[in-house]
Amino acid sequence: LATDRIGHHVLLKLYDALPDESAPSTNTNHRLRMVEQLSHSTSKLTGNAMGRKVSETVNLGEFTLNGESGWQEAQKKRNDNLNFLEDMINTKESCHTKEEDSDTDINATKKDKKEKKKRKRKHKRKSDADANDNDKSTKKKKVLDT
Repeated sequence: LATDRIGHHVLLKLYDALPDESAPSTNTNHRLRMVEQLSHSTSKLTGNAMGRKVSETVNLGEFTLNGESGWQEAQKKRNDNLNFLEDMINTKESCHTKEEDSDTDINATKKDKKEKKKRKRKHKRKSDADANDNDKSTKKKKVLDT
């Protein structure tokens, strides 16, 4: 199953779904049992790209070289790295939401300023037009008077 094109995805998802070794509710470690079963066919796994991916993900090499204690240390490091990445992603998302909030505030103030300028221009054009109308009407009166 680990060397199959689709089967290796199933194994990786299953491995991630199994409880960690730190879970106190389980007496037997399911992940450890899975790695023990996979360790019986290490040569077959290393001969296939998908098998190597499974082997790398479950730290099979660490299990075969250093046994259960070395494997548990490697698992702890893997979990720490995953937790670190999740923390970074969560921190980045919270920063993005803060930036988006500040961006919307900035955009709102920019919009207000634009509206204010628009009103001023409109008012100015209207007053300029009124002034021009007054000039034209006085010119017409002068022409009519003459």
